This record gives sequence, C-alpha cells and structure tokens, in this order.
Amino acid sequence: MMLAALPLKSEEIQGWQIWVAFLGYAIGREKLVEEHKKRYDYLSQLIYQELTDLQTRKLISTDLDLVMEANALIAFIDGIGIRCVIDPQKMESHRQRYLVKRYITNLTAAS
Repeated sequence: MMLAALPLKSEEIQGWQIWVAFLGYAIGREKLVEEHKKRYDYLSQLIYQELTDLQTRKLISTDLDLVMEANALIAFIDGIGIRCVIDPQKMESHRQRYLVKRYITNLTAAS
C-alpha cells in the first residue's frame, strides 16, 4: 500500500509534481484546502483500518496509537514523495523501497 503511493518510476513523478503544485495553489483558497482535507481524512481512515487489521492479527503492537500511526505514515510517504519531486536523484526507487522496508520492519518489530 505504501509503495503504491510513491513515485517509484520516473513517469510517476509528474503526478507528484502536479499534487505539490496543487498544494501551493490551494493555500489561501478555502474550498481547495477543504477538498484536500477530505482526501486526507479518507486516506487516514483507510490506513487506520489496515493498522487495526494488523493489530487484530497481532502483526503490530497493541500499544500503538493507530490514529497517530496513520498520520505518521501519511507524513512519511508525503516526505519521501516531495523529496523525490525536489531531488529525484537522491530519492531513487531503491532508496524509497529501503525506507519503506525499514519503516515496516520497525513497525512490526514491536509486536
């Protein structure tokens, strides 16, 4: 799920460029900001449900605050994607995959 959201191929960077440009344009435009918030709320709910399922299956710790963890995952993916837009040579697909694998390893280690 996390890898599907990232620009792992050079042609996927354009989608992230458009999204980053939209964010810049949306600032100060209440309706656009609200639309963006709705999309993030929906994404948060999806991730929260996935994390809940992982907790139920005892694949991640039951001590995690899943709302906070969902927000952290979104921020993590956003950070990687934006870094890829700004400096794609420093955030090549193998580095993106490594970071995601490391994050998941840390997430599941506490179970």
